[in-house]
Amino acid sequence: IALFLSDLISKKGLGNGISLLIVSGIISSIPENFYASYNYLATLEGGAGSVKSLVNVFKFIIYLFFYVMVIALMVFINGSTRKLPIQQTGAGLILDKRKLGYLPIKIMPVGIMPVVFAGSMMIFPVGIAELTKSASPGFNAFIQDYISFSSPTGLMIYFGLIVLFSFLYCQVQFNTDEMCRSFQKSSQFIPGVMIGQETHNYLRMVLNKIN
Repeated sequence: IALFLSDLISKKGLGNGISLLIVSGIISSIPENFYASYNYLATLEGGAGSVKSLVNVFKFIIYLFFYVMVIALMVFINGSTRKLPIQQTGAGLILDKRKLGYLPIKIMPVGIMPVVFAGSMMIFPVGIAELTKSASPGFNAFIQDYISFSSPTGLMIYFGLIVLFSFLYCQVQFNTDEMCRSFQKSSQFIPGVMIGQETHNYLRMVLNKIN
């Protein structure tokens, strides 16, 4: 149902359907998260009586400041691009470097998808353990101690999966062979890089570095 709705949203031109569904889920949980965060900050030490209330409000304002800063940072990174200069052969040769065209590669080429895939992989064993906890408490305890998000090893696995899916998804999304063929057809090249296999290797190196 979610895939059908996201495809429908995309076809109607309202934006990326999957992203909008993910964002709507995040936004719907913001009020509850803010409320829980304020209550947690209120349990910390600091002042008494009316002074404590002011301290709690001040702490929550600081929390909101960093919350907005993280969002601003992510928006900036998501909109940032690595520009690879593109030169034209023959009559289209550009002598002024300032007028060179460029191939834009986003700093986050695969977006949020590796995080989504990694989260799905992590939730799968936890869900199985939750369903079978009465039949196999040992398996459930193992999952909670080593695989769940609340465990250090679980967070390490989660981090590793995000890195792995970043590289795999980038390989699928960016076809460097197709890019090289497109360069050859349009008589374009990257200055200082030979056309063909060397261009392929260079593009793959840039993508790996960005990842």
